[in-house]
Amino acid sequence: MFSATSKTSKPNEYYERIFEQRMHDDLFGLTQILDYAVGVIEYETEDYREATQVFIRFNSTGKRLSKGDLFLAELAVQVPGLATKDLQRVAQKHPNFEFTMPFLTQCLLAVCTGRLKTKAKEAWKDENGNDYTQAHIKEAWRKTERGVEHVIRFLTSTVRWQSADLIPSFNALIPLIVIAAENSGITPRDAELARRWLLLAGVRAYFSGSVHSEIDRILRRLKKRMSVRELWNATARSLRKIAPSDFQVSRISGSVTSMYLSMLAERDARDWLDRHFRLDGKVHGHNAQLQIHHFFPKSLLKKHGRGEDQINTFGNYAVISKGSNLDVLAEEPATYMKRIPVSDSELEKQCIPLDRDLWHVGQYDDFLRERSRLLTASTNAFLGKN
Repeated sequence: MFSATSKTSKPNEYYERIFEQRMHDDLFGLTQILDYAVGVIEYETEDYREATQVFIRFNSTGKRLSKGDLFLAELAVQVPGLATKDLQRVAQKHPNFEFTMPFLTQCLLAVCTGRLKTKAKEAWKDENGNDYTQAHIKEAWRKTERGVEHVIRFLTSTVRWQSADLIPSFNALIPLIVIAAENSGITPRDAELARRWLLLAGVRAYFSGSVHSEIDRILRRLKKRMSVRELWNATARSLRKIAPSDFQVSRISGSVTSMYLSMLAERDARDWLDRHFRLDGKVHGHNAQLQIHHFFPKSLLKKHGRGEDQINTFGNYAVISKGSNLDVLAEEPATYMKRIPVSDSELEKQCIPLDRDLWHVGQYDDFLRERSRLLTASTNAFLGKN
């Protein structure tokens, strides 16, 4: 048995001898898992549907399954091979947009039945309780796959997101996929409105509540008129325009950052040191090409008594390439920016106030107010008026 007092354990300044017994007890308890008795019940049946229902019931006290998982299990029974071949193929087709099979199943369900809020065992039945035919479901999948392809093109060309990591809410994609599936895509005329809807739905956390109920309400509206305009009309009351308060957030990644990156890509914003590097990638996290730069350095603001909530705020964030090293230490922007060959036009793209008087630490509050004003005005102009 591993000993907590092994020579490989090196005490540090926080070490206390009482920790040894605690570590020993925890590790000993962990090894007892090997002696834990697990009951096994064998259930034999040739009926796949019955086996699926038994699995769902037994698993109700185990790993929590999502609605998509349950719909997928029922689909595997209803149309053998569709899940294991076709859905899996699409799930792996786009390296930067690897949609899960449960998500694709929900998209298929929305296209096939016009609803998501249903019991798993009734998912693939019509309003009269009859099973949809395999031919009907396969045709719905053909349309769904087409819709997924169109929406991915919309995300990369209009929203300018190069990976699924920037998508704040995958649930928001479902109505767009349904529209694209039924209309053979999203027209150029509707693309900007669809972008406005998607970005605002993310910032307003539109699908954070009763997701299936809300999507069903939207799908019922879309049955009357399958268009992006109808989607906007069905939700516009909750998607108010951007306000300065929306930028009073500290998160580096999230819906506000995703919206900001979409705007930077639309403006063809470039890195401050490498003019050939476009700021249209992923910020923060694994394989990120971009990073957040604190325009007023953290060490400078801490030195002047600013708290974390005042330092880490979107108004103090700018985006640069991961490879850039601005070497700013604790200097004011008014000082270190003199060494950086960045044009006023690139600063304007990132909504940095051009008034150099605001680049002194004593004017930090005024800088944040002006930056928030510029961000708000620029973002609303980017989203457009509808």
